[in-house]
Amino acid sequence: ENEEESIDTSENDVDYSVLNDESIQDFSFTSAREQTKKRMLHDEEEFALKQGKE
Repeated sequence: ENEEESIDTSENDVDYSVLNDESIQDFSFTSAREQTKKRMLHDEEEFALKQGKE
């Protein structure tokens, strides 16, 4: 019985690490999108400044 319990635990550990990998990927994807949004806003502001000078 003890052996079976240890097998169950290791399976849970694997599932947990897979979930962690997915959430890490989601997090990096989200932060990458935030970076892109900031860059686009920055570019739009610079474009507006250039147009204002002309």
